[in-house]
Amino acid sequence: MTEDARKAIDEVLANWVEGLRQGDVAALNTLCTEDAIQLPPDREIIRGRQKIKESHAEAVQMGVKDAIITERELSVSGDIAYETGNYIEKFHPEGKEPFEIKGKYLIIYKHTADGWKIHREIWNILPPQQ
Repeated sequence: MTEDARKAIDEVLANWVEGLRQGDVAALNTLCTEDAIQLPPDREIIRGRQKIKESHAEAVQMGVKDAIITERELSVSGDIAYETGNYIEKFHPEGKEPFEIKGKYLIIYKHTADGWKIHREIWNILPPQQ
């Protein structure tokens, strides 16, 4: 993996986390390819940048305020990169107590004319610790 690709992908992830923290759906949307796909837990496949924008807006509306990546592994092969890891997502819903969830994820990045973009994304929520 080239160091340039790793730095660029690190920046995409950092921008995604910052966009989430700021509730900036438009910024989140620019990080995806036009034909990106999300595979969220307990939902149908979300296809395309516009539908993903709607998904991000729903997350912000639900009170998602932060995502902390707790473990991460990245591999690049040509114009495709694969990232796996664990995360903690923090929620602050209006009028309710804050809470967090833990989960795992897989992101497939694609190198485009506009740089590295999120092309496929799947995540799963882990059961609460007893």
